[in-house]
Amino acid sequence: MKVKQKIDKVLEAVRERVQDEVGSLLGVKFKVSERSKEIITKADFLAAQNGKKVVAKLDVTGEIQGLGALILSVKDAIRLGGTLIMLPSAELDDVSKSENYTEEIEDSYGEIANIVAGSYTKAFEDSFPKDCRFVRKEQEVVVPAKMEISSAEPFPDQYYYWVCSDMKLDDQEMGEMSVLIPALAFGLEVPGQDDHEGEPVSEQGEVEKEAPQNVAEEVVYEGEVAQEPQIETQENSEQTPVLTGKALDKHKKLVDKLLQLSKQTIAEEVGALLGVSVKLGEADNTVISKEDFFQEEVSGKQVLAEMDVVGDAEGKSYLFVSLKDAIRTGSTLIMLPPSELETAVSEEEFTEDVKDAYGEIANIISGAYTTIFQDQYSQSIRFVKKEIEVIAPLKVDCDGDEVIPNQLYYLSSSRIEIDNKECGRLSLLLPIDLMGLEQLGGDAEADEDLPKVGEDSVAGRKSSETGAAGGTEDAGSALGGVQVDDGAEILIIENDSVEAKKIQTEIERINIATKTISFNDSINPHLTSGLKLVIIVLHEVDEQAYGIAIKLRAMKTIPIIAAGSAWTRSRVIKAVKYGVTDILLTPANADDIHEKINNNMVKMAA
Repeated sequence: MKVKQKIDKVLEAVRERVQDEVGSLLGVKFKVSERSKEIITKADFLAAQNGKKVVAKLDVTGEIQGLGALILSVKDAIRLGGTLIMLPSAELDDVSKSENYTEEIEDSYGEIANIVAGSYTKAFEDSFPKDCRFVRKEQEVVVPAKMEISSAEPFPDQYYYWVCSDMKLDDQEMGEMSVLIPALAFGLEVPGQDDHEGEPVSEQGEVEKEAPQNVAEEVVYEGEVAQEPQIETQENSEQTPVLTGKALDKHKKLVDKLLQLSKQTIAEEVGALLGVSVKLGEADNTVISKEDFFQEEVSGKQVLAEMDVVGDAEGKSYLFVSLKDAIRTGSTLIMLPPSELETAVSEEEFTEDVKDAYGEIANIISGAYTTIFQDQYSQSIRFVKKEIEVIAPLKVDCDGDEVIPNQLYYLSSSRIEIDNKECGRLSLLLPIDLMGLEQLGGDAEADEDLPKVGEDSVAGRKSSETGAAGGTEDAGSALGGVQVDDGAEILIIENDSVEAKKIQTEIERINIATKTISFNDSINPHLTSGLKLVIIVLHEVDEQAYGIAIKLRAMKTIPIIAAGSAWTRSRVIKAVKYGVTDILLTPANADDIHEKINNNMVKMAA
């Protein structure tokens, strides 16, 4: 797939995430509609602008490095920022008309810009072959007509991929949101590229002119085969080796083991999200045809969540649960009263709210598969949840490619139990060629009685010994982590070293042993049996923090305190939903720290 096609695919996920995240933060409906995307120079972009603009610089870091920008009109930045700090409508209109960009509004809009940058980061982490992060830096008010083209401020003179979108806040039409993505840094083709193809690209995405000119080398992303300069022949084409015999058996056992570990992680993470007990039985894994799956394996209406598989291998996978189970879990997440929940399940009321809630659960499930397979599979692959739809299995045309392609799949299916109530099954269909199991297809045609994971794999035996969804084995061990008994009772995970040091000092004053690690360190080794509490110390409350809470919940049942500033009601609700048990507002004083420690250590002891 061409680089531009890859990026455009990710940008659709970005658009949806920006809508959801900003709308959730503001507490009103926020809509972003794509207007256009094009490669453009700084000069051409500025020529297309008018009026005062707020430019928030974006640093792209990671495997791709460059400089970009998020640009809104001053009026729109004021309206968004003013909405966040809940200015009265009349006052907000006056401030917007006068373009009075106060320090308070600047700070509040900065939080929204953080959300937009975080949405880009998350979507690109989920779906783009190369890892990169979008970091919002300083912002300033500019007049485009007065800006110097050759200046590196507020963004460099280079080619950009200009993503232009229309905004709507509640029922009010707004202006455009512009995001400038450094084009060369992402390997996008730019006008006149023949004049500098093959030249190295600087960290800012600019061509380094002193480099010698030569034949262009196409940017190669993870999961793609690098092309040689000469014309490709069939002899030069690298073919994926076909596994047979012992190699196939060994590979199948690995896949079966990871599918079982994924089910354990799913049960723990979804249970933590819903606040109820969730168990998944032993994974039954087998090769199955499309017809046999829809005609024999499932019955009644099903909810299909399509998941893109990206990375070293690319394709699609398909997650199925019964409509009733999707309604039960989605309704539990939005906290419907028990009587209403049971009515919704019995009458199969799959409302938009319930559908959206189940979509969040499907995201958690895809993330669990991603975590396990990225850590332990022979190829680095990620599962990205896409569309959700309701289907009637008996109405599916099994001879065509309706709903899913007509081919052989590797089915991994488990019985679901929610809050001690027996439910249906969670079924994942993986194309057998995607998982390197093509040769099992021939065996399936000759003998439909293929061995299941419980019959011959370590994962199956371990599941029967420890229980359906996690049992007694520590999750850190199951995920491959080696525990280090450092004697710590409280683990501090931080990306704000100053605040973390202050909290650690106060804790050690009352003779409690601590251990501090950064967001980039491995967590598993420190989840020891003596650990009583985890504190996540945040420089900014963002998706990375929520992700750490989810991982912790999956690994160990333990109180989690999130310490940070600028908490809003929506952020607190989201943090609690993802496993945080208490909030500490920073900068924190000694009394607040001691009170939170005492309260949560007591909870653990109880």
